Amino acid sequence: MGWHRLRRLILRLLELELKRPLAAMAAPIALAGCMGAMSPAMKLDDAVKETNDAARFGRTDLAVERVMPASRSAFVKRHRLWGGDVRIVDVEYGGVEKMSAGEAVILVGFGWFRPSEGRLRTTTVRQTWRNDKGAGPWFLYDEERVAGDLGLLGEQVTVVQPPKKTVQFETTVIK
Repeated sequence: MGWHRLRRLILRLLELELKRPLAAMAAPIALAGCMGAMSPAMKLDDAVKETNDAARFGRTDLAVERVMPASRSAFVKRHRLWGGDVRIVDVEYGGVEKMSAGEAVILVGFGWFRPSEGRLRTTTVRQTWRNDKGAGPWFLYDEERVAGDLGLLGEQVTVVQPPKKTVQFETTVIK
């Protein structure tokens, strides 16, 4: 084999090797474009997390965007104490209780406390989410307490506090 033929063969092999990575990179990029459509379950998961996280941090204005228009006033009334007299410290997603194309029931656990008490409480809430078109956005329809402490969703609760003693240096006991 002559030098010129060997040189052409080596250049051709190098050319093929240089083109291979481009083809290998193009396939994942093309697949990523195909996977852009989210399933209804993924849309539900995003809606639940966004809404509960916004409400947790006192952003009722953002959370109410994911609530059905007919349920918004009740949602705002139930969450009026959040960020003030009720502080949410933890949100746990307990999973999907039932799901169909148009409705899903989600269990959400909240860890919370009243700053005046300093006692950590837990409440589990059943949230009903609806999706009108089967593939459209999910909206919170209703929520109810199913377990745990009262007071998270605006229930009437009498908070009993011991009378303050008149002392020079008050002692605070953390339980």
